[in-house]
Amino acid sequence: MHSRVKELANPINRRIGRRLKHARMLRGLTLESLGEIISVSYQQVQKYEAGVNAVAPEKLILLSRAVEMPISYFFDDEKAGEDTSGERHLKLERLIRKLQKIERCDPRLFQCICLMVGAVVRAEE
Repeated sequence: MHSRVKELANPINRRIGRRLKHARMLRGLTLESLGEIISVSYQQVQKYEAGVNAVAPEKLILLSRAVEMPISYFFDDEKAGEDTSGERHLKLERLIRKLQKIERCDPRLFQCICLMVGAVVRAEE
């Protein structure tokens, strides 16, 4: 991105843009597909992600739904190494899907995993 464009982006728009790009990529959405979902061009999504254009409140609601993150996700602190509530939610979703797959493929292994997790949790209490 050109340095002049970066200068035009204000810090809040940049933060929302970074979070949007991260969420879009976590969900495996392209610029084009996200644009279609919220009825804007892929170029507009690029501008949101770059922080050049501000996201209107009604578009933020649509974006939040499209990337399956709470609106607060776009405003959470970005502390290094810490998961935001939205990122934790995604990780838990992925874990659940993997466990469901294991349960379908190998019920006995699934049962062993559940017992192991239960034992770890009890040991930590």
